[in-house]
Amino acid sequence: QTGLPTLIVRPYKRLLSQAVKPFRQPVGKVLIVTDVATTGRSISDAAQILWRLGTRECGAVCLWDREDGAAELLGTFNIDLHYVYAGEPAESATSVV
Repeated sequence: QTGLPTLIVRPYKRLLSQAVKPFRQPVGKVLIVTDVATTGRSISDAAQILWRLGTRECGAVCLWDREDGAAELLGTFNIDLHYVYAGEPAESATSVV
């Protein structure tokens, strides 16, 4: 536990907008965490909502970057995308539980 405020919500515009209403105070930096990044649209939508609420800086981390344009789109918004794995999964890849 970090003691930092945490908000967990699926990145759908309507749900995100409703979830952040109680957190109306401006937050300096936010890290958006997701499982998979494909085009980056969900992450950029979430960041735009957070910026409207006063957040100054957003970053993003995902487990898997499908390398389908997410990093490029997010770069246009000055959002750095960090990932654990990138590309297509190997045929022989196994799940880690």
